[in-house]
Amino acid sequence: MYRRGDVVLVNYPFVTEAGVQQKLRPALVISDPNAPRRFPDDVMLAAITSQHVDHIMPNEVMVRAAAPDFPSTGLKVTSLVRLDFLMTVPSFLIRKAIGRLSPRQMTGVDECSKRSMGLK
Repeated sequence: MYRRGDVVLVNYPFVTEAGVQQKLRPALVISDPNAPRRFPDDVMLAAITSQHVDHIMPNEVMVRAAAPDFPSTGLKVTSLVRLDFLMTVPSFLIRKAIGRLSPRQMTGVDECSKRSMGLK
């Protein structure tokens, strides 16, 4: 079972002119596994990218390689958690957990999530 804050590798679907594609990409688990859900094997994810880290948007959280808590993330380079690119997937699409965000990093994710959804 994956927990909120886990960094996982998932076959993330995306749409191009050629149709729906899938690539193995990192993502952040944002759902609480203990919250009641209609489909208990589904996991809510936020995409993680290492592209465009030089220009952060209001709906993104930077995970800096220079931060002392970076090694526990399992990421290789400075990355952005994209809270505008959310997806719910069945857990079998997740290959494995590679790390975990620290409580400090998750506080940033929580604050950004609220801002992104107009809840704060």
